[in-house]
Amino acid sequence: MLISDIIELKYRVDAPAMKSDNSTEKDDTTLIKFKLNKTKEDLAKLQDKLNEVLADYGDVVPRREYERIEALHNTNNESLDRYKTDYDTLIKEHQVLLEQHKIMSSERDEFSHELGLMKRSATPRPEWIK
Repeated sequence: MLISDIIELKYRVDAPAMKSDNSTEKDDTTLIKFKLNKTKEDLAKLQDKLNEVLADYGDVVPRREYERIEALHNTNNESLDRYKTDYDTLIKEHQVLLEQHKIMSSERDEFSHELGLMKRSATPRPEWIK
């Protein structure tokens, strides 16, 4: 049904063009020249407008690419913030570990010194196995 309607409309549009009148052959050449000149002027205006638009917006990033890059930028910023907080906590933990290492090193040195003193002041054990 729809196809038949489309075909019928097509024949209605094409029917006047199919009639070969002498009027089509007798078109006024001045009218054709006028239409041609008007078309050329319209074309020139459109080309100027297109050149203007290209000059203004030629270096603009397309919207999809901008949105993709912006989303990537946001995720990178979030990752950077997370890495900064992780880095800060690692620095604090490292400082605590350095302090503990200093304390343990000083304790070790004290124990080593005490051990040396005890070895010197202790009496030697006799050898029981003979």
